[in-house]
Amino acid sequence: MNENERKANMKYKMSTKAKTIWRIRLTLAAILLSVLTGGIFAVSAPVGTIVAVIWLTVYFFGIILYVPLAYRACSFDINNDFLTVKKGIILNKYIVVNIDRVLYIEFFQSPLQRKMKVCSIIVHTAGSLIFIGQLEPEVASHIRFVIKNSKEQKTDEKEKDEEAQQL
Repeated sequence: MNENERKANMKYKMSTKAKTIWRIRLTLAAILLSVLTGGIFAVSAPVGTIVAVIWLTVYFFGIILYVPLAYRACSFDINNDFLTVKKGIILNKYIVVNIDRVLYIEFFQSPLQRKMKVCSIIVHTAGSLIFIGQLEPEVASHIRFVIKNSKEQKTDEKEKDEEAQQL
């Protein structure tokens, strides 16, 4: 097994920076909710207090429990035939796509991702979209490399088979 085949059969995780990005996004949402809660508190102090306690509980649950669990639960695997994505904390979701069905891969970065030097990809297939977020740029490029080479290799094999049949 050569180096590219070995790398093509590896299991990957999101960047560890994903946890930081998710925590920043939760904190920005908490800041927005605190402004809204202030408005509710100005109208009705008891209701504002209840709303504040609820969203603070959800915020701390998200920061302390959800983010690490979500990071641990997400992984993906790519080989010369299939891309497999695993997601989910309570309900596990496995997405398995044949590489032949991949049409193209879209890379993008939000401003926060650009600052943290990570990117996300959307794998466009015949019939669906697969989102894989918070990847190191090298990993995202490797996914594209494996898919491109696998498709080219299969095309070459088909051409050789057709030539052999014609002879």
